[in-house]
Amino acid sequence: MKVIGITGGIGSGKSTVSNIIKNNNFPIIDCDEISRELTRNDDAVLSEIRRCFGASVFDDNGNLLRQELANIVFSDSLKKKILEDIVVTRIFEIVQDDLSKHRSLGTKLVFIDAPLLIETGLNRLCDICVLVTADIETRINRVEKRDGISRDRVLERINNQMPESEKKAVADELIDNSGSIEYLNNSVERLINKYVEY
Repeated sequence: MKVIGITGGIGSGKSTVSNIIKNNNFPIIDCDEISRELTRNDDAVLSEIRRCFGASVFDDNGNLLRQELANIVFSDSLKKKILEDIVVTRIFEIVQDDLSKHRSLGTKLVFIDAPLLIETGLNRLCDICVLVTADIETRINRVEKRDGISRDRVLERINNQMPESEKKAVADELIDNSGSIEYLNNSVERLINKYVEY
């Protein structure tokens, strides 16, 4: 079984790449989805977040205020690391379980979509690491529109992530998502065709 990890910085369009893969009917393990599920329903994870970040990141019903937490961690790299440590261990276990299930089913090609693929070491579970990139202005514009936040706030988030140069040094493949959706579709199809034979 071939395992391909997909990663990319904020605004790179990694999720669009994942959607193209899903539309081609390949299984994809979505670490953002796993993280959302853990921060919604996993009591151990939630109580650890409450212990480390306080009650202010929860509403009156005990639900995590994800945007409040994001505002804290995206502007403080130490707090970001604390949150990652809480959630990442569980994500690792779930991803490994999912990969084992795919192996036993005889799946030939599986993708892992993880924004922190390299930072967390999840790339060690992958045969191939793919970095989705886009020029900085495209990334800023996308996040401004998507999240309704200022340019300075977007740059703060970008600067709080691992530098793209470091990710490029680890990546086996690059997909440039600065252009049209047609160009991106073709790039993803080329990637799939390159590895689907294995």
